[in-house]
Amino acid sequence: MGKGIAYLINYLSSMADFIYYRDDSCLICGREDSNLLCGSCWEKIKKIDEPSEVSLDSVIIKVYSYAYYGNVVRELMLRLKYKKDYQAAKLFSMFLYEKLKETGIKPDVITFIPIREENRKKRGYNQCELIGKGLSKLTGIKTAEMLAINEGAKDQIGLSSLERYKNMEDKFRCIYYPKYKDKSILLIDDVITTGSTVYQGTKVLKKCYGGNIYILTVAKSRL
Repeated sequence: MGKGIAYLINYLSSMADFIYYRDDSCLICGREDSNLLCGSCWEKIKKIDEPSEVSLDSVIIKVYSYAYYGNVVRELMLRLKYKKDYQAAKLFSMFLYEKLKETGIKPDVITFIPIREENRKKRGYNQCELIGKGLSKLTGIKTAEMLAINEGAKDQIGLSSLERYKNMEDKFRCIYYPKYKDKSILLIDDVITTGSTVYQGTKVLKKCYGGNIYILTVAKSRL
């Protein structure tokens, strides 16, 4: 079987599991009748009320995040990224749905931060895409893949803040859909650390589409 076909089967399988799988037990402690997360584990999540500001190149952007990256959220993120726990993606979509309602933002389309092709093939999916598609199901707002990673781009893991910023320059390219010109776009990411990733993604989308770009992440890392 060709690698391309194998990847497609893996991807479709992951999407089917994400959409149709049902389990009412707590994803963290296993307590039954918890609707994905029990009350005790919910209480360990530290939600964020105010948006963060990312300032680079004298431009300030706002980033809305649901919670801090720690404890329960961190465990759920690791399960999603490395253990194919699609229920965690569903829960994260619910987090973002709640946050989106709080902000009052009404985007025309949802997009997401891409991951490197080698990671996508290995994992079988882009976790940000899964979360974005889950949010799409909850809101009725369509998703579109609007960003791609340029060849030769390095991974961000292990880099300092300055190294992350320099590494992100010219990392993304735009995938253009004429129907979304001058429309408002919601950009989804899993975790914001320094903000360089969402900043560069916003910069590319703004230049390409011209409309308002909003950023929504599941979590924010404490630096």
